[in-house]
Amino acid sequence: PDGHTLASGDDGGDDSRNDGVVRLWDVPTGHLRDTLTGHTNTILSVAFSPDGRTLASGGNEGMVRLWDPATGRPRRAIRYGASAWALAFSPDGHTLASGGLDGAKTVRLWDVATGRQRRALGHGGVVTSLAFSPDGRTLASAGEESTVRQWDTATGQQRGTLVGHSATVRSLAFSADGRTLASGGDDRTVRLWDLFSSGRAASLTPHVGVESVAFSPNSRTLASGTDDGVVRLWDVPSGHLRDTLTGHTRRVQSVAFSPDGRTLASGSDDTTVRLWNISARKFRKAIKTYVGVHSLTFNQHSSILASGGIEGLVGLWDVKSGKQRTTFTEDQQGPVSLAFSPNGHTLAAGSGDTTIRLWNVASGKQRVLQTSDVAVETVAFSPDGRTLASGGADGVVRLWNAETGQPRKSFTGNSDNVMSVAFSPDGRTLASSGDDGVVRLWDVPTGHLRRTLTGHTNTVRSLAFSPDGRSLASAGDDKSIRLWPISLPDPPRSIRKICQAVHRDLTRAEQSRYLADQPASVGCASP
Repeated sequence: PDGHTLASGDDGGDDSRNDGVVRLWDVPTGHLRDTLTGHTNTILSVAFSPDGRTLASGGNEGMVRLWDPATGRPRRAIRYGASAWALAFSPDGHTLASGGLDGAKTVRLWDVATGRQRRALGHGGVVTSLAFSPDGRTLASAGEESTVRQWDTATGQQRGTLVGHSATVRSLAFSADGRTLASGGDDRTVRLWDLFSSGRAASLTPHVGVESVAFSPNSRTLASGTDDGVVRLWDVPSGHLRDTLTGHTRRVQSVAFSPDGRTLASGSDDTTVRLWNISARKFRKAIKTYVGVHSLTFNQHSSILASGGIEGLVGLWDVKSGKQRTTFTEDQQGPVSLAFSPNGHTLAAGSGDTTIRLWNVASGKQRVLQTSDVAVETVAFSPDGRTLASGGADGVVRLWNAETGQPRKSFTGNSDNVMSVAFSPDGRTLASSGDDGVVRLWDVPTGHLRRTLTGHTNTVRSLAFSPDGRSLASAGDDKSIRLWPISLPDPPRSIRKICQAVHRDLTRAEQSRYLADQPASVGCASP
């Protein structure tokens, strides 16, 4: 810690006499200061305590040894029972964390004073790096399975998982303020993770281009459709890949959960829609559409599935039987995006012929909205069904009166083609994305740009808000899915003042979360 001494571990090379030597070097002069002998095999990790008075070393012999670097004498040997590939001292110096090639796949916490094990954390793989946060409350661990895990050092509970690396993570480091964790590894990337509010909560990497993402109704599962024809199911809280659904033979262009959460639909360039039983994770039914499927959407009762694709065909399918109910004819360029109104009475289609078509599902009658001279790439209804949003190749997001078809307002600021739009569950925020890789959050009532989310390195093709409104998923051609934490807006000042008087036992965040879900007329009725 004082910068005067460097410790290095040695495997001895071809010289068996030097197996397991730890060397101490004088940094200003570069001279060898001392050699610490006692290990009988390769040294894989060394770590100084925060006060510099203790040095820990570990290797392939199954022992972790503690040394006095001032005298070179051994202080204590801890029988680890496995190869120790990573060591880290807590900021107060009282705890030593170790990890490595452990048959139990654990990270172990040791009492430095006694050498006794305090706790074992089930990392689940070979551990190659460890780091304590500056306050000592969090331990980060990483290894060959390419994930970074965060642990509560007081309870031993796992706090979260950071997914994004595609190979072994070799190194971890916390920033001095504890807000950022850096990780580097064999995928030749360094990733900076914002552990608080503004950065990504997780980066999910299927390693192929992502065409579409969708949240399950309970917000706990995210489905992705990708270029390799595979549908992947991700656990949102942990970021882990939960399951892969295979069967499509070409790119999966669209995925959609039914509102009741029982069915996942996937549409592909292989001219089929496949229906999956979510609870059983099993294939249920295949629907032959005869054209490549670009878009899917369920009605509010989960009974009808609409599909759109090339050659201008929109099909309505009975979810239970898989039989076609009716078809709507589009232009030859085909609908790129479909959306049911919340009540299920209207189906909107954004088209390559620069129009938006609104069909009455019962009668089949249509209205045509002329947008501009560019293709319409995406459409979405607001939660109350009164507003329709659209985006296209001119980079403009347009809001329409869904009943009259009249334009309401436009959002300009997207620097390129708009590929996806999505309303938040409360209807106050609209997200847009496109070829520039930036996700923009717009305030719907005012039209102001509220926030920009950067991190993608290529086209963002799909956006989805979680049903609880607290997360936004974005995915695209950079082969990643990103989950962004979305903060709920504060309630109006008048209601907030009342709530602070009535509910003094609630925190500000609890008041905000509660009131954001209530109409103003509810006031401060007890949650």
